[in-house]
Amino acid sequence: MKTKALLILGLTMGMSAPVAAFNGVITINGEVTAGTCAIAVNGGTASATVTLPTVSTNALGSIGQTAGATGFNLALTSCPTTGSVRAYFENIGVEQTTGNLSNKAVASGGKNPAQNVEVQILSANSTPIDLRTNTGNNVLVNFSATGGATLYYSAQYIATGAVGAGLVSADLIYSLDYH
Repeated sequence: MKTKALLILGLTMGMSAPVAAFNGVITINGEVTAGTCAIAVNGGTASATVTLPTVSTNALGSIGQTAGATGFNLALTSCPTTGSVRAYFENIGVEQTTGNLSNKAVASGGKNPAQNVEVQILSANSTPIDLRTNTGNNVLVNFSATGGATLYYSAQYIATGAVGAGLVSADLIYSLDYH
């Protein structure tokens, strides 16, 4: 009896076949370019620090109020002589309800991080850029005949509530978006 049961079990297991289903295809596209531009932020290297001016809490007295707008530029050289470019800002360190940069400052030198303050990035025409989606007039700039371009932006404080005095720090991570 045991032999019969084992024989039936063995036959049943042998008849089982793996099952696979075809559900879809993932297509991956990309582009390899001949070269990229050399970048200088405000005349320095590709990574730089933009220092906003010190402002009082009164300057940020109500939600949405801004202060301390400070321009910065990305000067590009050794680029193609045709096409266009803009900065693509990564959605890292971005407040998901506003599209602004979160304040990542930590207590230092007896000062705490400012409360209810974010950093807003503006395009060349002073329109806020929503960093969640890179929208808000993040315009393309054409390359010059000599292979250069300059991208202009600015950063400013923006109040998101009753502002508490303190330190503000944010990182804006970018790459170049070639067209």
